[in-house]
Amino acid sequence: RASKGTRGCSSVTPVAAANRVGTENGQVFYGTSFISDHTGEILGDLNSRRAKVQGMDPDGAVTIISALVPLVEVQNYSPDLHSLTGGRGAYSLKFDHYADVPALASEKIITARKLETA
Repeated sequence: RASKGTRGCSSVTPVAAANRVGTENGQVFYGTSFISDHTGEILGDLNSRRAKVQGMDPDGAVTIISALVPLVEVQNYSPDLHSLTGGRGAYSLKFDHYADVPALASEKIITARKLETA
């Protein structure tokens, strides 16, 4: 199990770790590019998904945002990004590291698993 503050897993395979607490603990590196008119909306949406913005790179009419986001928050992101940008945004995901699950989220996961096994 990965200790607090470390990246990756020390003695657990990613599949086993994901099965223990669901996809909630996987952090992905998120990159998106879109027409700069939508910067505020995209940043607001990412913040609502517990993203940690790593940087913004304006390039003419296009802006590229890099962020770390819990995988569970962006698993179905395509339709949301399409809606926010009028179909003119694109994104990519790359696994970055495992992280501790926030206390409130872990309580929800534990309760759901207990209900599943009851």
